[in-house]
Amino acid sequence: MKNKQFVDLKPYVNKRPMKKDAFHEEVEKIVHKKKKVKPNYKKRQRQEIDRMKRKKRREMIKSDIKRQQKERAKERQRQKGMDI
Repeated sequence: MKNKQFVDLKPYVNKRPMKKDAFHEEVEKIVHKKKKVKPNYKKRQRQEIDRMKRKKRREMIKSDIKRQQKERAKERQRQKGMDI
């Protein structure tokens, strides 16, 4: 209800499109449906996806550490220049 009037709800079928990034595309490559499956295939898929998540998170952390190191080095150089 809006302003004491009934308002039609949006249809359930109309969903917002999902934004695709590189990670989701990689996951889609791993998770695909076959007619015949081997035992424990879901477990292996989950492990592979977890491995990819850890790798992506680790890359993000490493890049952040590098950025912080650069900032500290630049700050040290500025301090060194002011001391002279």
